[in-house]
Amino acid sequence: MGIATSSSPSRTTLPRQPGPAAASPCASNPEGWDMDHGDLSDWLRALRACVQDCPLLRQCWERRNALYASEMPAGVIWAGTAFTETGVALTKWNLEEYAQKYAKRRVKTLPVRRRQARQDAA
Repeated sequence: MGIATSSSPSRTTLPRQPGPAAASPCASNPEGWDMDHGDLSDWLRALRACVQDCPLLRQCWERRNALYASEMPAGVIWAGTAFTETGVALTKWNLEEYAQKYAKRRVKTLPVRRRQARQDAA
């Protein structure tokens, strides 16, 4: 099973995993591990769930490293690590700074997104 990418080639979408992976916290809500969704509190909650609650953390970490041997995934939280849209790993120290920058970008693009959604609906 490979990683499915969204419409943007630099974005990574975590796949739903069959079988035992259903016990992982991300299996029931994959979008909760997408850095395009939510805010700092959501990302911290996802990171905490990964590190503290996931029985498959080691397998997930090994899979991520096997699939991304020369680069990192983009725009997701995977195996207890948050990655920017360019694949830079974020630490808990720079995640807050990233969240502030992301919030500013989101506010700037919100009217454009709403306008596009209206055009798509028409």
